[in-house]
Amino acid sequence: MYVLSWIHHVSWRDEMLTWLIATRSESLAEFFTAIQYDRHPPFYYMILRGVYKTLSLLPPFSLLIDTPYFYIQRIITGTFALGTTFLLLFRFSRVPLWFRGSVPFTLLFFMEYSVLSRSYIVGIFFFLLYLLAKSSKRIELSWIWLFFSAGIHLFFTSFAGCFFVCDLFNHRHQLKERRLPFAVAAFCVGILGLLIFQIPPRDTVFQSTPGELGWSLHRALVIIAQGMTGLDWFWGAFRWNMTIFNEKTAILGILPLIYMMIRKRFPTFKFLFVIALPYGLLVSMGYVPFRYQGIIFVATVFLLLEWGMAGRKLPKLFGIYLFLMIFGTLRWFLTWSPYLFPPRYDFSGAGEIASKMGKELTAENSVVIVEDPEIFFPAMGRMNLEKVFVPAYDRFIKYQFHRKVDSTGHRKHWCEWPEETLKEVFEDKTIYVVLMPHQVPPPNCGQFELVFEHERPILGYEDEKHKIFKRIGPKI
Repeated sequence: MYVLSWIHHVSWRDEMLTWLIATRSESLAEFFTAIQYDRHPPFYYMILRGVYKTLSLLPPFSLLIDTPYFYIQRIITGTFALGTTFLLLFRFSRVPLWFRGSVPFTLLFFMEYSVLSRSYIVGIFFFLLYLLAKSSKRIELSWIWLFFSAGIHLFFTSFAGCFFVCDLFNHRHQLKERRLPFAVAAFCVGILGLLIFQIPPRDTVFQSTPGELGWSLHRALVIIAQGMTGLDWFWGAFRWNMTIFNEKTAILGILPLIYMMIRKRFPTFKFLFVIALPYGLLVSMGYVPFRYQGIIFVATVFLLLEWGMAGRKLPKLFGIYLFLMIFGTLRWFLTWSPYLFPPRYDFSGAGEIASKMGKELTAENSVVIVEDPEIFFPAMGRMNLEKVFVPAYDRFIKYQFHRKVDSTGHRKHWCEWPEETLKEVFEDKTIYVVLMPHQVPPPNCGQFELVFEHERPILGYEDEKHKIFKRIGPKI
């Protein structure tokens, strides 16, 4: 199921961006600067860059490593996914088989954290190593794995800090006997360094819309319910990278969790302590994708694995969550039907763009401006087109499109830039603008001619059709 899925999966914006940062940065200084603009810890990028640089030195791999389908990135992520599955099945032997055998098939672990080449599964892998080392009383080694997990994603940095504090409380009598103060100090310095590294530069923008108190509390319930059950996928309508969910139904998913807490079959205090910071971030965010909501589920899995390895009985009621998640996985797998239908590339219109406009868009003297990057990424992957200008993302301006551009001076839409700024940024290159079928370039952007438009339907995916305009003159 996994291999079939990732072979036919089209890399999305965050997947491609991570890979391009890791592999296209010309120096280490530019590499780490780019990571800061992407607002994440550096370890996942370092893994990608290390594998890429190593394979590029080996003749058998150097010819294949830059394939437009980003298979190398998926193989790296897939290796960690298989490693995570191995650890769950064969190393957590004290945990009931119904639990550890079900987790890899849940919607979050299978699709969001494995098929989609993101960093989460790497953080989960290192966290499982931490739990294993901790269960065997190797405290120092467990903290090393915990630090590796912390360096993968901000949520895992938060988890690492909370579990570390709990470890200090549980092992407070051993700190002096086993010379743990040095290890404690080293871990604290490392976590502090990761937090400082994740402070975004001043010329980036965070979007946060907490809204009214009542709305925030409502979203708080929905987020924890969906994160625990995946009910937005169970009841929702599947559409590209989004879902339309029934919030009132999703809130019912929190009831089994409350029941487990009342029956004291769940580490309630530690659960609330661990999820407090990431949960607060989720509630305050303007848009909370499912992979973020699922962090609540991941924290729950970690805590129950820790309980199981300590010899405690796991609440069988948690099987409700696992059942819903696995059902969501099957629904997603059948919706995409990768073993019945051709890859998404072949019916998304990407092939038509690549065959008719590939040479023009990828030429050295061309600049591609994309207003809606998510729906254009399949075509980018097909053409191996890496550098695009995306006005919606200030971070792209800084390090992705043109390395000498300072985004603080170009916060306005590119159409509002003076003609001199356009020439400076785009170096007098031919400008192509990719728009949706109902859009046309604004008059203040310049003079344009239509050079491409889809000639055939795209199997119901109206939102993936594009028009491509070529700029033929300056502003009037």
